[in-house]
Amino acid sequence: MHRYRDAIVYKNNKTGVYNNCVFGAFVLFPYKDEEGYKSHDFYKSIEEVNIGGFPFLPSTTGLMEEFLDKLINESSYSTFERSLEPIGRENYIKDEYFKDRTVIVGSLRNKEQLEINLKDKFYHTKCDNINLAERNIKFVALAQSKRQFAGEAGITYYGKVVDIKVVKRNTIKEIPSDSEEDYYVFKIEAWDKLYRKIEVKGYQVRRVIYTTEYLLHNAVIVTELCIKSKE
Repeated sequence: MHRYRDAIVYKNNKTGVYNNCVFGAFVLFPYKDEEGYKSHDFYKSIEEVNIGGFPFLPSTTGLMEEFLDKLINESSYSTFERSLEPIGRENYIKDEYFKDRTVIVGSLRNKEQLEINLKDKFYHTKCDNINLAERNIKFVALAQSKRQFAGEAGITYYGKVVDIKVVKRNTIKEIPSDSEEDYYVFKIEAWDKLYRKIEVKGYQVRRVIYTTEYLLHNAVIVTELCIKSKE
């Protein structure tokens, strides 16, 4: 699968150089014990190098479903960061305005969550949604979707992170849940308003995306939070 991933390339018509354009490669094979397979090297390698295998039978589709859900809901930057040698890496880290992605923009389930987050000065999300080992998160911004907030959709509120804890979801009493999944809880010093709301056009935040402080304060629409180079 390493060969498959690295062999698929495209030619840049401007430079004449061939670049890799595939981030991962995966094998589906018949196997029943999904839980036991989680400790196998070929499953662990998916997180490490984006290459591995999934058990796949009519009765064993759980791991594949979880992986597809993650791919569908993650941002383009999450995919970019999981790749080993992504296209455009030089541009990605070229300019300081676009390099330090210390801001997470998190989605909200409903208006009630927004009110509670603002009142109690915190934000929570699944640990699987964020890689804190690679990110020094300093700010959280709240994304209000068109579906839940209609005319109030967009990004208005942001706050400085003063503490981050890992807790079980069912211990977050402000918004009750029976889940025992691990969650990050970001304690916010104070919520502030952007001088201009970032409008939802072309792209909506489904879970979490990373951006920079510069883009947070200068973007006009959500899509611009993903700009990766000055050019």
